[in-house]
Amino acid sequence: MEYGTFRQYFFATSALFFVIAGLHHLYEFFVPELRPEYPPLRHIIFVVLNLGLAFMMIKRTKYFVPILLLISLRQLYGHGGSLLSSLYNGSNVLYTDVVIVFFVPLILSAYIYDVCSGR
Repeated sequence: MEYGTFRQYFFATSALFFVIAGLHHLYEFFVPELRPEYPPLRHIIFVVLNLGLAFMMIKRTKYFVPILLLISLRQLYGHGGSLLSSLYNGSNVLYTDVVIVFFVPLILSAYIYDVCSGR
């Protein structure tokens, strides 16, 4: 498969995952007992943020790279810390932590390669 075809599927799939993550936070907004420790505003912020990220995956311009870098670092810090804490304490590992820690660097590096290579 050539890169042009692969990138269409990769970024469209990434955008779809961000939409799903946004819907997940919207669901948690309406069912607050799932995560009672999080304020409702946090879920709304993540709904907007995930929809913005989906747009970024479709649009893909170099102007979004710093924004995506900051968001990626924040997600790796938060979810990576949670994953390490779970592993260290022997508690249950959340699948979201594993997925985010694995895919965020992949998406970030693919995004930077795509917009900086001029393809």
